[in-house]
Amino acid sequence: MIAGGLVLLTVVADRLFGFKVTRREWVGVGACALGLAFLAATLDGAAGSSHNDYGAATLALYVAAGVGLGLGAAIAAGRDHARAGVLLAASAGLVWGASDVTIKALSGELDAAGAGVLLDPLALFILTASLVGMSISARSLQLGKAVPVIAITSATANVFTIASGSIVFGEPLPDDPFALAVRVLAFALVIAAASLTPPPVRSPQAGEATQPA
Repeated sequence: MIAGGLVLLTVVADRLFGFKVTRREWVGVGACALGLAFLAATLDGAAGSSHNDYGAATLALYVAAGVGLGLGAAIAAGRDHARAGVLLAASAGLVWGASDVTIKALSGELDAAGAGVLLDPLALFILTASLVGMSISARSLQLGKAVPVIAITSATANVFTIASGSIVFGEPLPDDPFALAVRVLAFALVIAAASLTPPPVRSPQAGEATQPA
């Protein structure tokens, strides 16, 4: 559904809202959507084995790494104005990904605690991370082009969240070597597509050279 949404977003932006989608962006979004679709295909049958059993230390380290990398990208955006939109898009994706992973961890407490999960410290983190991610995402859309920014945000958040299945929650990798290879290639494809989607940044000198005297 996310893969299809990325392609639909690109079509709508190009046809209805007047955004000029370059060939590079079409290729990047298409490759990203293909990679996410392959990831979804290799998750088939894993839902029954997925669970929310996790080590608190592992969860804390993984989520802290996501937030740390996200905030680092946001800080870097302040120093690299040419790539600010892209860096903020990745930042929002990482922070939202950390929130999503924590939501999965907390969901296991619903049966026992019910509405009491709202008082859990993890709930406060989820709320904070969601609001921070929303603020960063809004800024990324102000500074960058809509299509690559949304594609990078979605790809980053989903790759981070899917990877947590094996790293944090101990969900098994595919037993079939072919399915495992497809999943690894799908991850690589999404990452490569995310780096391809933003247009190349031209140096200020090159831009000045084209200005009339």
